[in-house]
Amino acid sequence: MCKNKTLLLFFSVIFILLNTSVMLRAQSPYVNDTLHPINFSGNLLFPALSMDGSIVFQLERNGNTHIYLLNPNADSIDRLTVGSVNEKHPVWVPKKNAVVYDTGYNKESRLLYLDLKTRKSHLLLRRKIACKEASFTPSRHLVAFSGFDDRTQRWQIFTYDFIYDNLNRLTDEMGNCSFPVFSPDGKSIVFTVREDNGISRLKIMNWYGDKQKVLVSNVTGRACWTPDSWRILFLSKDGGHFNLYSIINDGTGLKVVKSEHYPFCSPDLSADEKKLIFSVKNVNKSQIISYPEKAIR
Repeated sequence: MCKNKTLLLFFSVIFILLNTSVMLRAQSPYVNDTLHPINFSGNLLFPALSMDGSIVFQLERNGNTHIYLLNPNADSIDRLTVGSVNEKHPVWVPKKNAVVYDTGYNKESRLLYLDLKTRKSHLLLRRKIACKEASFTPSRHLVAFSGFDDRTQRWQIFTYDFIYDNLNRLTDEMGNCSFPVFSPDGKSIVFTVREDNGISRLKIMNWYGDKQKVLVSNVTGRACWTPDSWRILFLSKDGGHFNLYSIINDGTGLKVVKSEHYPFCSPDLSADEKKLIFSVKNVNKSQIISYPEKAIR
């Protein structure tokens, strides 16, 4: 009888431990290498991956947009900014525990540098120019951004050189430019131009603004690169479907990577090319979705 009680107690403990493990796994952000759908009561956009898997993103609630940090390893979500004005488009600063984001509206937009260790922020550029949507070269000595150009009265693509304190306008478009993104090797910039007729084109140029070329039309939001700077991922809406495309940097090799009926946007790819993330906006909730991607090439 005593032996039976001991066996019963042993199997009860094993059952509890197994179920506890399952419960903890279900609550973890990653399940089978897929980011467990984490719901937010707001509009979530522009998630960006760090080298260690942390994700920064913007979240709009009650008319205000702030920057948040998701740490999948610690299973925690932390609000990084406390300002009362719009804080958008966070990106990681290469090889730094810091993010850059823009704050303010339209011509009052400015780029801020936020040190995640001290939680202190300061202006990234000490130039009087409206700026937003930053992207860095791997060495951090150049930053590309959308800046308002007084001469053309349009948003153009600029770069700023931190070493030589040099500000350069790279584009002279009749439409408004947005979302410049440096290639991982720092040699090219992909960006979007929205013309007055509503057509949005994805363009590419080298880091100093030459050899500009249209890659494809009908694009939505910010594109991203594969780590070898060979392919570009971008989104396009076709009727009721939202499509994630991959294209080679010379404009060839266009193919569909993913197609869904629900709105997803803002793709970003991890440095090891094993995890692709994007945000999903449904009627009552926003989510960050992540899954292993093997069809990019």
